[in-house]
Amino acid sequence: MESVSRETKTDAEVAPGEGMAGVAEWLKGDGGSLGSEEVRDLKVYCQLLHKASAMINLISLADRDKIAERHVLPALNMGPLLRTVPNRVIVDFGSGAGLPGIPLKIMFKESHFILIEARRKRANFLREVVRSIGLKKIEIWHCRIEELPRTQEALADVVVTRAASSLVGLWQTVASVVKPHGVVIATLDSGKGIGSGAGVLLRKQSRLPGRILWYGLVR
Repeated sequence: MESVSRETKTDAEVAPGEGMAGVAEWLKGDGGSLGSEEVRDLKVYCQLLHKASAMINLISLADRDKIAERHVLPALNMGPLLRTVPNRVIVDFGSGAGLPGIPLKIMFKESHFILIEARRKRANFLREVVRSIGLKKIEIWHCRIEELPRTQEALADVVVTRAASSLVGLWQTVASVVKPHGVVIATLDSGKGIGSGAGVLLRKQSRLPGRILWYGLVR
């Protein structure tokens, strides 16, 4: 896959479709925690995802021109919740197209990220994103979480993922890699998938146009 240099691309070239207008609007409410370099990295990521999605199944065809609104913003909106917990090591479980891991890595430069993805083509895409943007303190693991050796257990302060069908079921899947006082943060459409488990906190997120998301945090 062809690398994209952020130094040689204009804003128009790296912002497909509706571009970064939604991200810019989000940044106003975020208090400016992301600088121009981070916004630039997000733009390059949007372009890479837009281009690669024409060749491999990363996001739906309908979403290719709305990447920032439908994919980057939900990831960034995990940031305020992520700031409230220890976040030295963050694992993105089932990272796929790098969501929410890549936008969060751009936001949390000092955290060490591990993106776990079982499908080879998607893992290779994530490696290309890391190279093209020049991200540091990030690893791509091409494996299933069940295949991790015991030496990798209890390594994460936080596990992030999106579109979880059940928070309780998700916790059971990833619990082995979470530190004793770590947490899992996942998105839930319309608050579904809460289950009957204890220790589940929800934060309603309705800042995205036309969507209501719930962010579930499991201890």
